[in-house]
Amino acid sequence: MLSFFRKKKKEEKPINAPIPAPVEGSSVSDSITWSSEATEALEQTLAQAPIPKLLKGKVRRDLKKAAEAAAQKSGRTQVSAHDLMQGFMNKLPAEMRNQVEQAARKGPEGLKLLQKKLQSKKK
Repeated sequence: MLSFFRKKKKEEKPINAPIPAPVEGSSVSDSITWSSEATEALEQTLAQAPIPKLLKGKVRRDLKKAAEAAAQKSGRTQVSAHDLMQGFMNKLPAEMRNQVEQAARKGPEGLKLLQKKLQSKKK
């Protein structure tokens, strides 16, 4: 009878675990695949972002869904690094997205200035 009330232990997945294929019945098509560049970009993004360890799994899932949606919207069946960036941009609040887009138009210097601006706001 006690075995009925015991909780099953969940398997912990390492943070750098490979991206599994979508589950059948999910909102994303089973035919979506990830390029190696997109997978590396996702891992690099998660490694560099100041995300608490407990939230990394949720952030990973959200970014994956956003990137897959961007790829499907573009009519592709493989997620590229560009799709990941587009999905990431779609997840940003409108004000922040506008700041990033304006900085990107100015090139690498504009992005560096935005980075400095954001870092100075943190302090």
